[in-house]
Amino acid sequence: MFLVVCSAVAALACRNTAQERQRPPIVAALTCELNGVANTMVCSTSSSAPTGVSASAFHGAVPRYVQFYPMGLEKDNSVHMWQFTARVQNLLAQSIGTLDGATLAGVKVFITDLHSTAGTGTVSVSNADGAGNFTAPNQPYFNYNEIVEPSGYTGSKRWKFNVPETVRSVSMSILISTDFPAEQSVAITPPATIPDWISADSNVGGTTASSAISMPYRKRVLQIVFQPTASLADRQLAVAYVNGTVIGGWSTDDGVDAFYILQVSDDGTGAGVLTAQDALKKLSQIQFALIMDYAAGMSLHWSRTVTTDGVGFEPTLRF
Repeated sequence: MFLVVCSAVAALACRNTAQERQRPPIVAALTCELNGVANTMVCSTSSSAPTGVSASAFHGAVPRYVQFYPMGLEKDNSVHMWQFTARVQNLLAQSIGTLDGATLAGVKVFITDLHSTAGTGTVSVSNADGAGNFTAPNQPYFNYNEIVEPSGYTGSKRWKFNVPETVRSVSMSILISTDFPAEQSVAITPPATIPDWISADSNVGGTTASSAISMPYRKRVLQIVFQPTASLADRQLAVAYVNGTVIGGWSTDDGVDAFYILQVSDDGTGAGVLTAQDALKKLSQIQFALIMDYAAGMSLHWSRTVTTDGVGFEPTLRF
């Protein structure tokens, strides 16, 4: 039988405290090199985590959640100005710039460091939309006040900088921060409940030749376990990466692992479940992404075991 301790909404409200919800998650950390001699600009993921920023925001050679596209670096020595246009692409499977898909929150790009790397002189931002205390006081930012659909782009904005003639190149570090709907369903711990429909006979797949998953499994859901070090933002970004929704959860009997039950899009064949599983396995904050088989749908009680091929999970059915 299933243990229901409170509704999903009430449980989420209890876990998502004001302390946890201080700012929209950081979705990218980049360093851009501006070469005033060649009029070129190259941005890449930061080599190390800025203070207070999770490594999942810049894991890998290229950004995973959003992409920043600067274009057309120009210099005007008569007014000591460098400028370019830039836009942001959404790489998540959910809209960004909104918590609910409809209410506008926007996308902010904060400049956390700006200094000359060749030549001498002080450089500064000329036309920032504002300044905020994001990772330090008075950090300038550009606000893309839009909702951006998956794979979509913001509009282009003009970025301008005060740069003395004595400066030949500039380094700029940026953090991109935005809201997305997964923040509404993902807390630092999973809910201790499982919806009844998951265990219904009508939700069993893998019993026909047309299924992409050959074993009997629970349709439209995955179980995921995060790395112990995964932050709240790490967990929210992972769910948004596959456009999932947390609908339940449970823990192993020894309390070592906490499972989130994630509903994902699927046409009933299991192809969508497999696609989401493969995508989640590539994320550094994910420890396990498991298909929910028939036995797992019957009980909250599982135990961690050590098998010949590594760590596994053995069901202990209780009625």
